[in-house]
Amino acid sequence: MKENDERLDKVLFSNLNVVAARLKTFETEPQPLTTTVTQTTRGLGFSSAKISDWIQLVKPTLQYDRFSLYRVSLAYHRRVMMKAFPDKSIWRPGSPFVDLTTEPFVGFTQVVESHPDSFSLLAATLSSFGKTSMNKEDFCGICPQQSLRYPTGVLVDDDEGSEASTSRGRRKKPRKEDRPVEETRVSALNPYTVHLSNLRSVVEQLSDPGVPEYLRRNFIRRNPIPGADFENFVLLNPDQIMPRTYNQNTLARDFRQVNMVRDVMMKNHAHLFASINLSGKCSVSTLAVTHIKASVVDQWQVFIENQAYGSVRPLPSTQQILGIIGLTGEIPDEEYSPSLEVYGFRRYQSSVQTFDADWEQLADSLLSRP
Repeated sequence: MKENDERLDKVLFSNLNVVAARLKTFETEPQPLTTTVTQTTRGLGFSSAKISDWIQLVKPTLQYDRFSLYRVSLAYHRRVMMKAFPDKSIWRPGSPFVDLTTEPFVGFTQVVESHPDSFSLLAATLSSFGKTSMNKEDFCGICPQQSLRYPTGVLVDDDEGSEASTSRGRRKKPRKEDRPVEETRVSALNPYTVHLSNLRSVVEQLSDPGVPEYLRRNFIRRNPIPGADFENFVLLNPDQIMPRTYNQNTLARDFRQVNMVRDVMMKNHAHLFASINLSGKCSVSTLAVTHIKASVVDQWQVFIENQAYGSVRPLPSTQQILGIIGLTGEIPDEEYSPSLEVYGFRRYQSSVQTFDADWEQLADSLLSRP
């Protein structure tokens, strides 16, 4: 018995020596660090508004659906995110960010992929969306959840009991040991995270006087939606911005509208157009951090109160410019997000660079250069 144990120990020791020797022959490379970075979407609205306003200035008699460009920009954004994460690897149920990895409707991919070029300002904006890498560090772009909860003023009680009439409506009568809780309703009124699939919900809430005014007012203060017409903090034209039914056919129509403008302007303004990067791989410009108090006002004007820019990694000047144009690195104020922890990478890391720039001047340079 003792001899068998000694023989087994010798075999095991020999095998371990072989394994150890083999491990020494391999050069182990450190695994790349993967970091999720938030990518806000207001830049798409600002760029769309700027392009539309510029077209109106250059071709005031041109007739087209001015609202189509914003929807097209959101469609490009959705396709970029689908390509960035085709295996849904970045998204898990319960994650604090939105799943943008699937088609919003049948035929979506076919329509978007058949239009590989658009305005150069839009192409520059989209170049900061998706995933990228820098110095063996991978960065995966995410769109944070947009839901907020607000009280409705209606008391409810989850426990069984008889109904009772109150000055605030009908509610279940709570047991003595229970306290009534206030019913809440979910809102998607976050101007920093508007995307193709929630645009209809956003405009419906903005046009609903029953949604608390402070929520609508806060959204308007940072409004990214071109063409939005407000009166007394109520949106008057939700169906123009996003039709009730939006599908393959309406998306194709939007692209035809944008292409019609392109065909008209290509002869004298070819510099306005460029290929859209739909690969899902973005530039390191997405590592820029942008602090800009701005909104779309008077339907098509981008009004900027103040702005400051930096980055959490060293960026060359061209990437700084793209990061400013894209505005993916915004950190919203607390009233716009259910949890700012999801923005932690941008909030808690010190900027290694700061740079002076003006978003509007950079956008104008792409529109006006010969």
